[in-house]
Amino acid sequence: MRCNESTGKASKSVSSSSILSRPSAIKACLRWDLKPWLILVSTACIMLWLSATLVPTDLYKKIALAQVKKKPKLFLHIGAHKTGSSYIKYQMMRSRDFLLQRGIMLPMGCYGDTNSPSSLFRAVAMQLQGMKIPEAKNCPENPLGDLTRTLESIHRDNDSQNIFISSEHFDNLNDEMVAEVTKLFSNFQTTVVLYYRRKQEHLVSYYSEFAKRADPLKSPLHLSDFLWNVMAEVDPEADVSGPLPSVPTANGRNHIHGVCYKRVLETYGRHFGPENMVVVHYNGVMDAQKDPWEVLVREVMMLEMGKEATAEKGAKRSLQQGKGGTKINASLNPLTYSTAVLFYRWRWGNLRGQVNSTTSAAASPSPAEEPSQIDNTTRLPDTGCVSRFLKPLEDLLPKQCFDLRALASLWEAQERQSLNEMARKGSRLLYFDWAKDAAGDMRVVFNDANPSLPCQVHLEQLFEEHGENVLKTIPARFLPAFEQVAAKVDDKC
Repeated sequence: MRCNESTGKASKSVSSSSILSRPSAIKACLRWDLKPWLILVSTACIMLWLSATLVPTDLYKKIALAQVKKKPKLFLHIGAHKTGSSYIKYQMMRSRDFLLQRGIMLPMGCYGDTNSPSSLFRAVAMQLQGMKIPEAKNCPENPLGDLTRTLESIHRDNDSQNIFISSEHFDNLNDEMVAEVTKLFSNFQTTVVLYYRRKQEHLVSYYSEFAKRADPLKSPLHLSDFLWNVMAEVDPEADVSGPLPSVPTANGRNHIHGVCYKRVLETYGRHFGPENMVVVHYNGVMDAQKDPWEVLVREVMMLEMGKEATAEKGAKRSLQQGKGGTKINASLNPLTYSTAVLFYRWRWGNLRGQVNSTTSAAASPSPAEEPSQIDNTTRLPDTGCVSRFLKPLEDLLPKQCFDLRALASLWEAQERQSLNEMARKGSRLLYFDWAKDAAGDMRVVFNDANPSLPCQVHLEQLFEEHGENVLKTIPARFLPAFEQVAAKVDDKC
């Protein structure tokens, strides 16, 4: 084609390459009296050429992708205490290869002479709380620093590696401590997982845990005392900036932050964002005959599970509640524990240095003396073993039961409000019951499961009927049953 650049008339030859490289030439040619359809076709060809020449280089692509690349995932299971956490940690350890094959790693660390992720996570939570970390050979004295270096190394070697961390001790962290956890996991997109439990069951389960740690002879913990301390010292509406809630027990003050769900939810929600939190109703899982570990893997991590990821046949640790073969470690029933206290006082309350720590305690040949006179070297059977044979005594002794619904409702009103607010902001709530409110919005509801009332031996009634010496000398009408239980304990424990 020939165009005159100044007049638009054909005057000299211009190559296609020179036209495309010289905007003035294009402009001159467009002034030529051409057909409209030809102008459209020419414009389309030019635009096609421009789009092809402006494709970004490989380097540009890499830079652009790096800016929008998602962080690797980190699943942080924080408990709460007494919601099957020990079982979940056990399954976590057994499933290390299964998780790794699906891109999820358990950071290894040294703590307590054990190269175990579970031990490392617990040590980190203890260090954040300012608790003393037991010394261990060949292990660093700074578990938090150890985990920090491990995570940095993993991220440096593979910046797409996903992580799973589990410890119920993370539910005992206050606002300042959780802020440190946020920094620790800054290279990851963290999903916080919390299991929720019905309040009455949760309180009783906490009590059972503390009672098992107490000496049944010297410092037993009664359910009535524990509940009184909870009502007197734990505020369900406490602000997240306040001190961690705790109650006095035989072994000093113990935190029960895990039972204060409102505070735990708000603390982690404000640091990690409610959209990054998953709350699973433990009782809802058990009512649905599901396994808490499988729910965590399938419905939180979104991983497919085959037979290789399920519990081994005959595994030592299994769930003990629920149906369909799914069981979790059962708590010590308050009535059983208080019966055990009475049995211990009758059976071994008069021993003073008669046995050493390597032999079993002998039967009490005479009425028990005060527990304070017992020699510390006496080794008694474990309450877990003894409790298996106490049913005849539980049926015989008077009972004092406690209706905790009023106490539980104070907590649950606050927690229900927090759960609904977090769900509105993007939190995932699994296995909860839902219902429409007056405005037609779906809200979390806590249906009354009509749980059995927790009971203990009615000591006041025993004192009234048999006098204060009832804890030293068992009344004659109870004696045959106590002797039958003692024979079984001697044989099995």
